[in-house]
Amino acid sequence: YFHFRSCGLSNYLYIGYLNNDIISLENEPRKVLIRVYGEVLRSCTDSIISDSVNFALLSEKRIGPKLHGVFPGGRIEEFIESRPLTTQELPLIIEVAARHMASFHKLSMPFSKTPSFIIRMFDKYLSQLTSTPEHLHRPSPNFSSNTLSELESKGFSFANDGHILTEPSYEEARNMVYELSLIEEYNWIK
Repeated sequence: YFHFRSCGLSNYLYIGYLNNDIISLENEPRKVLIRVYGEVLRSCTDSIISDSVNFALLSEKRIGPKLHGVFPGGRIEEFIESRPLTTQELPLIIEVAARHMASFHKLSMPFSKTPSFIIRMFDKYLSQLTSTPEHLHRPSPNFSSNTLSELESKGFSFANDGHILTEPSYEEARNMVYELSLIEEYNWIK
């Protein structure tokens, strides 16, 4: 059976379980993570390819979850039990994660490590906000409570689960881009 886990712009996550009455084979997992590519990845074939190659290589080197299978539009991965981190754990975990990220970035991989995907995505979003409005359908993102409070002060309203109920008008969103100097910030990062 399947359990919906979460969704975002880049992935929809499901947990797949074997029923208790099914006897698993020797190396067969009883629980897996099923990743279905979301709107952002589906709109960029290059990203799907590099993401899949990257995941497979890290899995093979045993520095990432096991890859159990691929299918058109997603993959099946090892499910790793976890829990949310506490505020007290964050400083140590961030330090450890930064060391691991540095070692990942030093790996010899068969593709460019330049963050071109995120740059193209920001270019697309900023051009939409600074030109004529286009009514695009997209899923609602999940935000932290601090971000929710900040965005609520700018005119957004949210359901209890963090999904957007109402958004500012196009003009209000466009004004926020200029008010918050997002273009300048983005160009500085770029």
